This record gives sequence, C-alpha cells and structure tokens, in this order.
Amino acid sequence: MENTRAYGFSCKAGPCAAAIVTTLCVVTSVQAGGSITNLGTFGGTISVANAVSGNGSAVVGYSSNASSQSHAFLWTAAGLIDLGTIGNSESVAFGISGDGTTVVGSNLPISSSDSRAFRWTSAGMADLGSLVFNGNTDAYAVNGDGSVVTGRSGGLAFRWTNATGMQDIGNLGSLGAVGNAISLDGMTIVGSGNIAVTGTTHAFRWTNAWMQDLGTLGGASWGTAVSADGSAAAGYSNVAAGGITHAFRWTEATGMLDLGTLGVSNSYAFAMSGDGSTVGGYGFVPGSGEPRAFIWTAKLGMVDLNTYLPSVGVNLAHWTLRKTYALSADGSTIAGVGTFNGFTRAFLVKVCGSDFDHDGFVTGDDYDSFVLAFEAGLPTADFNNDGFVSGEDFDAFVSAFEAGC
Repeated sequence: MENTRAYGFSCKAGPCAAAIVTTLCVVTSVQAGGSITNLGTFGGTISVANAVSGNGSAVVGYSSNASSQSHAFLWTAAGLIDLGTIGNSESVAFGISGDGTTVVGSNLPISSSDSRAFRWTSAGMADLGSLVFNGNTDAYAVNGDGSVVTGRSGGLAFRWTNATGMQDIGNLGSLGAVGNAISLDGMTIVGSGNIAVTGTTHAFRWTNAWMQDLGTLGGASWGTAVSADGSAAAGYSNVAAGGITHAFRWTEATGMLDLGTLGVSNSYAFAMSGDGSTVGGYGFVPGSGEPRAFIWTAKLGMVDLNTYLPSVGVNLAHWTLRKTYALSADGSTIAGVGTFNGFTRAFLVKVCGSDFDHDGFVTGDDYDSFVLAFEAGLPTADFNNDGFVSGEDFDAFVSAFEAGC
C-alpha cells in the first residue's frame, strides 16, 4: 500500500492492486436485509430523529418526557441520552457532527418566545449567542468534526466557529436567510433566502463568501441538505402547476432536478448521503393523506420505505415510516419519524452496507460500484467509517460482499 489519505486512495503495484481487478463471483443475487430500531422516548408520547452521524452509530433529535416537555437527545446503542437544556427551557437537537461528538440545536425558554442556538459536546451544552437582540436563533447543522455550525438568527443565516463566533453569511439580495446544511469541511452551506425585489424564497449554496441562487422548479424553493464535499444539494421547490411542491436534487452540471412524487401531489427532501447519490424525505401515496418516508436514487427513483424496505428483507411490523430526515454517509442508515403501534416514534433503519447501489440485492453490480468509488477515493468507499479510504475499507467490503451483506 503506497498511500492512504482522508477520502483519497492510491494503490499502484502489488497485492492490493491485483485485488482491485479481481472479479468475485461468489454472490449472484442475495436479498440485502436489515433492521429497524425504535429509539423510544424519555417517558412521554413522542420522539423524532433529525440527524445521524457519518457512520450511522449515533442519532439526535428530541423526545417528550413525562411532564410533556421536549428535550434534545443523543442515541447510541447504549440508549437515549438526555442532553438537557440551558435554564428553564425545552430543547431540540437538529444536527450532529460526522464523527458523532458534537450536537447542535435550539433551546426554547418556557418564559419567552425566542429560541437560542446551542452546541453540545461532552463538556455540556453551550449557548452560541445571537446576531439579533430579539428573534429566534437556531442551530441546524454542524460539520464533520464539530467545529463549524450553521443556522439562523432572526432573519440572518449564520456560520459559527469558536474563533470567529457567529457571523452573518449574507443573503440573496433581501433580508431573510437560513443555513440548513453544511459540508464535511464546513466550507459550503446550503439553505434558503429571500431574493431581491420579489422577496420570493430561493434555495442557495454558499461557499467562499459567495451565495449562489440555485433557482426553482417554478416557484419558491428551499435548500435542506448537502453532500459531504458540498457539490450536490437537495431540498424542495414549488413547481409551475397549482403550487405543488416537489423534492429536488441539484448539482452544477444538472441544475435543479425534479425528483417527482410517490404518486400524489407534494414531496419534500431533507437528507442526502455523503456522495450525494441518495436523497431522503417524505411524500404522499394515493388514498392516504398521511406522509410516507422515501429514499431516492437514480437507479430506484423515489420509493416509499414502507414498501421498499420489506421487499429487501426489513421487517416493519407495527411500523409506518412517515418522514426520512437523515442518512448516514454511505446511505445505508436511515433515520426519521414514524408511527409504531400508533405512537409517534423516532426510527433508525440499517440496511445491508454491501448493497452499494441500494437496489435491495447484493450482486456483482455492487462490487463494481464499490471499486469505482474506492479508486476515486469517494466518501462512500469509507466502508469501515473511520474517516479514511484505505485498503482496510476494501477488505471490509469484500468480506461483507462474500457473506452476502
């Protein structure tokens, strides 16, 4: 092995180079399978998962307690951790760093109407301050190592670091902007802002102190998710006919791509995998006014998780999955909110990691797709989720592939 680096890989002569070109034929078509976890509550009636760490091992959101107050939570395999509040307030966690060490969100003081942004680490919950005297300040997303935060303060989108504090990142020509998602390195922010003259809301992509208008599908648009490298974004936009809203995926090459619906009216995107190839959100199906969680890939199109997951071997007994709010870096872990036996609960779904193209089966196509991602050093090839693409990832993938998952 000649070189190993963060999200980059080089391998010239020797065993590992030979391994890359070796064709594996041990798996023809194996159903991917997976599992779903009910994240529970703090004793109340509701919980919602809003974000997941890069490797899918940690989830954040909020849960009600026995006093019907909402508290931010951090979930790991050990269970729910109450992150508490600042003062006499309720709290909601909206974002978690890629490494799972830092959580951001909002406190809503019970005695006032203005929320306050927080950043939580093992040292506790800290108030990030505000850009305005009055008005809501909310932290919605944090980068890979937890050092950069974005959100809104009043009508201003902000970028926060420990060195600079909270800074206004500008607007699209008219006051009213919010940062909703941030890239792994913290240098790209996706959100929404009001454009000049009309004041219509448009999705934006901010990088290098420049805010780029991502356009619309025919009306207003909102940016909600971004890929690890900042090159792809997702969200939702009004379309030309009847004020209907559709989920979108944006890149510089394609512009704003309409992802369609689950068969009826509106769809909304809120999550994106690290390489930008998988999008998550919710839509509506014929005959039901209730939302249904979806994922979208170029190969699958937009699929209702309530029908797709059972088809690949995930048992959803007693569940209806309502909204996808988060995806892990490789897209194999999905988090959001659903109903379990009629109660609103946060869920975590893990599907087979070696189903690399997310079509529900482990086949030679998955092997080929992984090799291409591995040779390009893409974040999705970080199969062991250690922040680096190396020969260890190749070995881990081959072992999983040969086992069928």
